[in-house]
Amino acid sequence: MNERFFSLGSVEQLAEDEVVGVAITGDVGRDGDVWCPQGVSLDNFKRNPIVLRQHNPDLVVGSAVAIGLVDANTIGVRIKFAPPGVSAVADETRGLVKSGNLRGISAGIDPIRTEPLDPREPFGAWRVLEAELLEISLVSIPADTGATITARSFATRPGAAAMLRLLPAVPAHAIARVLGFVGQAPLTPEGLRSPREAFEIDRRRTMAGWALSRARQTETLCYEQRQAELRELAEVGREYGCEKTPSRRRLRPYGG
Repeated sequence: MNERFFSLGSVEQLAEDEVVGVAITGDVGRDGDVWCPQGVSLDNFKRNPIVLRQHNPDLVVGSAVAIGLVDANTIGVRIKFAPPGVSAVADETRGLVKSGNLRGISAGIDPIRTEPLDPREPFGAWRVLEAELLEISLVSIPADTGATITARSFATRPGAAAMLRLLPAVPAHAIARVLGFVGQAPLTPEGLRSPREAFEIDRRRTMAGWALSRARQTETLCYEQRQAELRELAEVGREYGCEKTPSRRRLRPYGG
């Protein structure tokens, strides 16, 4: 299958609102887990290529404009920040990243197929064989120590230009949709709104309320599902002679 490649002018040039980095590696993370980059599906992410700050869904700072495998052990990403002035968080994040003070990248995934790294410790570290990418975040301390910003301006670092050429593009309409989430245009004073503007504002409020109710319902379902999974794991633990299921803090988000 042919894939288009993202480019703004010369491939060695990064725009003022762009950076390039490594999103996922196959190295052992700080949480002890291993993700297999070749098993991470990017298809759905490319339809909503959202970039967050610290995995907070309320803090959209930009969009991935190109993402893909650059080798068997690495998924690279090219990030475009939201336009200046539409979001204070996006502006702050851009400044921190461009100045080199914020360099970490982290990915949120939904695991599909996993296995224990050590079969003798089924509740220990995992190897994630297949997963779906949900979002990319710019973070202070990534669990994947190899996930970091690699180029902030010109692609002068060895191999950076080659990475830019390898990254498959994200559809332009998906990028526009994500960047549309960031910030809102100032509202016309209520007394000066046209009937069309009033209708559109009411429609947005209705949709926002519906989305919030759905999110709360999903959160409840996710909690109940997780509790059911924990009870199932506890039963397995008792079969192995354990009083309770061992738990271990995980630093990387696994969706939900």
